[in-house]
Amino acid sequence: MTVDARILLGLQPMKLDSPVNALAQIAQLQAARQQAEAGALELQTKRQALTDDATARRVYSESTDDASLISGLNKAGLGKQAMTVREKLAELAEKQTQAQRHQMEASKLALGSKRDLLTMVQNPQQMAQWMQAGYADPLTKPLFEQMGPLDRSLENIPTEPAAFQTFLQKNAMGFDAFIKDQTSRENNAATNASRERAAATMAAGANMRANQRAQVEYGINALDPTTAPMIPASPLMAQPRGLPAAPRQVPASVATPAAPALPIGGRSVPPSVQAGRDSERLRILQEELAKEQDPASRQAIQAEISRLSPGPSAALTGASPLAGIVEAIGTGKVPAETALSGLKPGAKAQVLAELQQRFPNYDPAKVKAAGTAAKPLPTAIAKQQNEELQAVGTFAGLNADLAALGQQLESGKLKLGPVSNLANEARNLVGMSTEESRNLASFKAKLENLRNGVLLLNKGVQTEGDAKRAMNEILANPNDTRLVAQRLREIQALNERAVELRKNQVNQLRAEFGHPPMDFGKFQTQPASVGLGKRDIHAEAEAILRGK
Repeated sequence: MTVDARILLGLQPMKLDSPVNALAQIAQLQAARQQAEAGALELQTKRQALTDDATARRVYSESTDDASLISGLNKAGLGKQAMTVREKLAELAEKQTQAQRHQMEASKLALGSKRDLLTMVQNPQQMAQWMQAGYADPLTKPLFEQMGPLDRSLENIPTEPAAFQTFLQKNAMGFDAFIKDQTSRENNAATNASRERAAATMAAGANMRANQRAQVEYGINALDPTTAPMIPASPLMAQPRGLPAAPRQVPASVATPAAPALPIGGRSVPPSVQAGRDSERLRILQEELAKEQDPASRQAIQAEISRLSPGPSAALTGASPLAGIVEAIGTGKVPAETALSGLKPGAKAQVLAELQQRFPNYDPAKVKAAGTAAKPLPTAIAKQQNEELQAVGTFAGLNADLAALGQQLESGKLKLGPVSNLANEARNLVGMSTEESRNLASFKAKLENLRNGVLLLNKGVQTEGDAKRAMNEILANPNDTRLVAQRLREIQALNERAVELRKNQVNQLRAEFGHPPMDFGKFQTQPASVGLGKRDIHAEAEAILRGK
């Protein structure tokens, strides 16, 4: 290099670059590098979005139903899209349920209007007009068509007054039962929709928590020198300033050609790395399954576990699909009865075998007992069961009292009539009571209590309207022995029907939590509280002597 003679002679000083300019140049280089990295990241994001979109279109074209679409998206690694589809399906189901609910409400209003008009029918001609209007109304037409064609229904209208009144009562009872059925179906539809939304939300939450925990825990493992080489290199990871770029050491088992780690088709992940991620996510989902109590959520999590179980994680790591449950039970994080609930017998046997291998000090008897034990009833379900059992016992007591009153009427120990009722009340008033007068006093005292009990226990079931009409008729006309006896028998039959409905509801609740059917024998054996007074032997003897 030629040196300027003026510098050597001291005629011109040496020119040095300003430190400020050097720092400015460094800052410009850093800004350019950061801008390049941001551009590369944006390009990678757009490429990945295009790839995911193409994959989603392919899965959609290959799917046959909603379940296969969600499963295909999960298998393709598009968990976010799968959760979006599940949420959209839940919203669609909610809209359909609302539409059905509105239609049912409109039908119920129309049926109520027809039921009110039925109370105004007085003769067969008005009955025919009422039927024709019911067949013409599209909201009430399905109910009327259950009775047959219009012409046949018109022919079935009796003209004899007594038969017409019976026919009118049957139509009223049928309308009440149909309205109750509409209400029950509406409530069931709303309950099912709520359960589907809750299950979808819980399953999505469990899936998201598993993904987040797997990313965090797997990211921590990347700091370990023994596992760090397994993480694929990214061209966006800049070298420290001032240090030369050193080549990254990658094991030969996962080494790839000179192609970049982020090709156009998407992120390139070695199979062993993907296996580790799947294994970690599977373990976390198993822990979520062991803690979850809701049956619908457990089913959704089990479906995700089944999807991951036959994947590369089990083949490369040798991990069992039940490893999370085994670890949760063996370490005491989750009780055995909770973790094993809902598993099939083969899975329970596998849990027992793996517990003996991994936790030799664990008592297998606890697992065997837990595998066969039923899940404890939640507090709300246990309370509902106790209320139903109490109602069954009260029904039994009411029917015993009704049977005793009916026996008095049929045996002649209690005769009802305008004159006899006044005479018996007078005997009780002056202190000259007889067995019949005392039975009348017990009958009147019990009647109001029976009415309140019957209406309370039949409330909310299909027999409510029939029981209310029967009790009101007895209270309005307590002077006809045969009429009262017949109505008492009808109320007994309605009570028995209501008891069966409540027993079925109790057994259904118990079956959902693995409990056997309830033995209702001790609840249905109730003594009668009517006719317990001692017999008046002297009065009976005097009556016999008088020839009565």
